[in-house]
Amino acid sequence: MTPAAGRAIPPGVTLAPAHPTPMLAENKEAPMTTAPALAAPLVDLKAVSHVAIRVTDLDRAVDFYRRVFGYDVFIDNRPGTTVIGLIGGLAVELIKSPAAPDAIAAAKAASKTADLTGATLGHTCMAFSVADIDATHAKLKAAGLTRTDGPETVGSVRVVFIRDPDGALLEFIQLGGGAASLAELAPRIRARAARGG
Repeated sequence: MTPAAGRAIPPGVTLAPAHPTPMLAENKEAPMTTAPALAAPLVDLKAVSHVAIRVTDLDRAVDFYRRVFGYDVFIDNRPGTTVIGLIGGLAVELIKSPAAPDAIAAAKAASKTADLTGATLGHTCMAFSVADIDATHAKLKAAGLTRTDGPETVGSVRVVFIRDPDGALLEFIQLGGGAASLAELAPRIRARAARGG
């Protein structure tokens, strides 16, 4: 990324060339290396479905994301616990969490999936859509990445949660109607709401 015209590059910051060149006789840069071939992925993904963020106050969060990013709400479950909208074509789900640390601890203790979903604030998970959630679950279970007996049903979708080696939550979701992402469903959901359904 290049700085905008008229902006100085901060001290200590080095910009990488936009297109690295292979080492030539007159080029004293290190040679480019070829990355090893990737193995076939464990899970066949359709797309990134959405990102979820836990917040203490849904109204305040919706106002912030609208003001800063143009958050375009297409599912609003207030006074419930979730609002889903678009930011730059990506669906972002805001989820209300308990505000007090003791309430967060109590929610974790009461939840049978506390080790997966948690009740902490901030970034919650990145969700990847798949065509077959049952096959995805079977592959993840065979690889030792989940101990659950099967996908969970949340509303009209089915999901499987896992954690990466550093504890980041990852969600695999099978959406209805063959959709690849929640963002893709936004026009359908808005049309249904406009019809009163």
